[in-house]
Amino acid sequence: MDETTTGPPSAVPVINTLTWDDLAGAVGAAWADFRHAPLYGLFFSAVYVAGGWLIVHAVTVGGQLWWSLPAAAGFPILGPFIACGLYDACFA
Repeated sequence: MDETTTGPPSAVPVINTLTWDDLAGAVGAAWADFRHAPLYGLFFSAVYVAGGWLIVHAVTVGGQLWWSLPAAAGFPILGPFIACGLYDACFA
């Protein structure tokens, strides 16, 4: 690190505004990815849905319904990890 720098950076970052065209572009790119490898997309989404059902089943059968809220809040954290497998499969 440069010892002459003592304060924060002088340039303020530019924050872009999002438009509906940005959203349409993202959805279009996602649809193109799905059309490229539909079986991978269906497989990973099925794994994600089955995982959610497994969590619900585990907390209801175990009689510990109080775990439902923390499990429901923490379960979406797995999404990016599942998506990494999908990205690797589609763009390998």
